[in-house]
Amino acid sequence: MSISLTPQNGHTAEVLLVTRVSDARPGKQDVRSLTDQQHMLEKWLRANLTVRLKVTVNSCKGRGEEIDRKELFDLIDLVDSERFDLLLVEDLGRILRRARAIEFVENCVDRKTRMITVNDHIDSRIEDAVLV
Repeated sequence: MSISLTPQNGHTAEVLLVTRVSDARPGKQDVRSLTDQQHMLEKWLRANLTVRLKVTVNSCKGRGEEIDRKELFDLIDLVDSERFDLLLVEDLGRILRRARAIEFVENCVDRKTRMITVNDHIDSRIEDAVLV
């Protein structure tokens, strides 16, 4: 499957990858999962996009319910910069949960940043995509 993505700058699509683990303390979630998530997203990019890419990664360690994570603020600033053509994440819960997740997707749409969640099958360019 290939998706259409037209770079805003006319030649290189700016892509923002988002990865997160909930609890990186010993005995909890393995921080190597961040690298695993990144590799999965990069594989998805290679399989689905044919344009030249410039990739930026936002990695976070913290619970999805926590809305005061520095990395979340950084992510919001990156989206607000309006320089990204695509934000790609494994699932929406890697960014935020509940109503704030929907607000985040709406912010991406407002900033003309297409958002795709691989496992949730959400694509902000598809008008009837359901956020669950």
